[in-house]
Amino acid sequence: MKKARIAYALFIALALLPMGKAFANCSFSGGSGTIKTTINTPSVIYVKRNAEPGTILFDSGWVSGGNSKVSCSWTSTTTVGYYGATPASPYGNGVITSTNSSVGIRLYYSNSNDTSYGQVVPSERSSSSFYDGLIANTYTPAAYYRMELVLVDTVREGTITMYSPLALTTYDPVTTTEAYASNPINIYPQSLSCQVNTTQLQVPLGDVQSNSLTQVGATTVSKDFQIGLTCESGTIVSVAMTGTQNGDTSDDSVLALTNAGQSGVATGLGVQILQDSQPLHIGETRMVVSSANTSELLNFTARYYQTRPKVTPGSANTTALLTMVYQ
Repeated sequence: MKKARIAYALFIALALLPMGKAFANCSFSGGSGTIKTTINTPSVIYVKRNAEPGTILFDSGWVSGGNSKVSCSWTSTTTVGYYGATPASPYGNGVITSTNSSVGIRLYYSNSNDTSYGQVVPSERSSSSFYDGLIANTYTPAAYYRMELVLVDTVREGTITMYSPLALTTYDPVTTTEAYASNPINIYPQSLSCQVNTTQLQVPLGDVQSNSLTQVGATTVSKDFQIGLTCESGTIVSVAMTGTQNGDTSDDSVLALTNAGQSGVATGLGVQILQDSQPLHIGETRMVVSSANTSELLNFTARYYQTRPKVTPGSANTTALLTMVYQ
């Protein structure tokens, strides 16, 4: 009876041994170690001011640092995830937040050389288990990573800095791959482009009878003219007027006549340029288009303005510079 009890206890000890060994899973083999993949990121990215959320600002494509080699037995666990705290972006779609609130990061990983099996790295580390049994199996997980920078809001200037490493994978307890970004990334909003199709204009105001102007502040019939623009859609356009103010009035919307005060030049008269029926003022910058189409015609008018109680006849010309400011 005593021998039987000893045999029974020995049987129990042997039966428990494999269950304890199941937690000693994977180890590097063949002199392998952690494979590091570096994604070459640009140091500067310029983003159009009107770019829509969801726009991909950068796509590294698949990048690999090589393959690791591990030997696993019994029940093993693999994990994939970011290295540090990486909250999911409210934008969703596998994007995490970055240090620039207008840009998110989406990272992909493939442990196979066939990247069609790649997956989005989750914002929280994800684990999965597999069973190898008593005989150890060898695996060669690839270190393929791909990074996208995604616009998630109206673009804002700022720098994106990332953890180093950014992400990792493990065949527990060993880390098989790590992903790194080569640079912090500076994001700059970029003004949209616009071209003025009309660079010089002559606007004939015609002959005016001096006796038709009878009081200071009187104006003549306006003459219409247009300036054509070719812009990127969504461009904001403003106009600024530069010229010489008429010395007879404190109103800085009235331009002086060319060669004012010289013989043969009219007196008591200035010129105004108007946009949307409102005079432009010297030095003022006024928005004229809040969201341009690809082709725009800006409408202006010009007119004479009486600056003295009496107007004397003569030539009445002026020059003004209209500068188009776009963003």
